[in-house]
Amino acid sequence: MNLQRDELVSIITDFYVFLTSFYIPSSALKFPPPGGWPNITEETTRNSNKAPVVIDLIKHLPYIEDDDRGYKSGFVRYIHYKSVVVDYSVYTPEQFEEGDLDQGEEGLQIWAEELEAEKAEAGDDDQEEEEDDEDDEQGDNDNYAQSQHSNDSGVSDLSFAEEEEPFWEDDDDDYEIKLRNLIVLALGHESGGRTLILDVRKREIHEDIVRFMNVSPVPVRKFFNDLRADFEKLVLVPMPEEIEEAEDGNTDDDTQEYIEIWKECGWPGEGFKKEEALVKIKECHVRENLRCDERMRLEAEERERKRATKK
Repeated sequence: MNLQRDELVSIITDFYVFLTSFYIPSSALKFPPPGGWPNITEETTRNSNKAPVVIDLIKHLPYIEDDDRGYKSGFVRYIHYKSVVVDYSVYTPEQFEEGDLDQGEEGLQIWAEELEAEKAEAGDDDQEEEEDDEDDEQGDNDNYAQSQHSNDSGVSDLSFAEEEEPFWEDDDDDYEIKLRNLIVLALGHESGGRTLILDVRKREIHEDIVRFMNVSPVPVRKFFNDLRADFEKLVLVPMPEEIEEAEDGNTDDDTQEYIEIWKECGWPGEGFKKEEALVKIKECHVRENLRCDERMRLEAEERERKRATKK
């Protein structure tokens, strides 16, 4: 039994099961057969550039069904803002070989390269520091002080760096990001979408916000506990074909209407009426589309009126 793998599988499974108690149909969550998904093997993933621990994990993970039901029921596959679960259980050998497992890691790769550059720069600083120490030992205190560029307060830049940014003082492996140990659990799309990347070795989640930034890694259990809390508090609001963010009360009228429906149906709580809520959510979506169509019609009429007036 692989305890590390099984623990990661358990954490992710628990979160997916939680989502099926909220808005995802239970039938959409699929579990691997004994021995794992048959399409994920050493042979089919040979050229994937992923570590064996990564392949072993995705072979035993559950997945959310990737089909048209997401657009009919409105919720399947979305687990965060503009973020869709990647279903590796349906990958072909060609997809594994063509580098599809690296999809979504571009932002993190850039971040990792920046860290490596900082690491190299820190190494250069250490070398300079050693040389300065040698000068100091030789009694050249004046030159040593000048090389450190002391600030007005009399505290050298080097001392400040050591006190405030001890980033590379520990073993380098603690900070090294190896792309072969990463796997995308959910892929973000469009501006602000969340790509969720798991570092299997470190058991941390990197959240890459599309076109914005990469968020500092979080231990995997804490990440999914926090994400679950955001759904329970309706900071993340399931809406047809998307998950909307409603943090700090910054919500439009349409989003607020969905929030009220979830609350009216008992979310969160033991008395939550899931099926009733889903019906009301769909009805709300129909009304929203009608309002949108009406706004577009009125705007078109207004543009036509202005053109006629100019004539």
